[in-house]
Amino acid sequence: MPKLTDKQLQMRKLEMAARSRASVAKKELVQFRLEADKIVKLFEIAAENETHMGTMLREWVSERIAHEQAKVSPRRGQQARSTSSTNTDLFVKERTSDFYSKANAEDRLDALEKRIAKLETKSKQSPSKRSSG
Repeated sequence: MPKLTDKQLQMRKLEMAARSRASVAKKELVQFRLEADKIVKLFEIAAENETHMGTMLREWVSERIAHEQAKVSPRRGQQARSTSSTNTDLFVKERTSDFYSKANAEDRLDALEKRIAKLETKSKQSPSKRSSG
C-alpha cells in the first residue's frame, strides 16, 4: 500500500470515524460506564417516577438534545457551541492523535476498515430483533 500524505491520512481518519458512528447509530444502542453509586441513584429516581431507568434516560437524552439544538444563533443560523463541548472536542482530538502514531496509523486504519466492513456485513445478514415499546 502506498504511503498516504498527512492530509490523505487525516481525511481517511475522518471517513472511518463517520462510518463507525453510522454503524453504531444503526444499531440504536449506546453503552457507557457509570459509577455504581450513580447507577443506584438512577434506579431510585426511576422508581420514584414509576418508570424504567432506560425509558427515563432516553427521555433525558432527548431533552438534552432538544436543549442543545435550541442554541441556534438567529443571526448566522449556526449552532452555538458551549465551552465544555469545545473542550471535549479538543480532548478527543488530542487523545486520538496521541493514540495513533504516524508510523502505524495506516495499519490501524486498515484494521478498522476491515472490522467495520465485517460489522456492516454481519448487520445486513442478521436483521435486528427489537422489542416494541
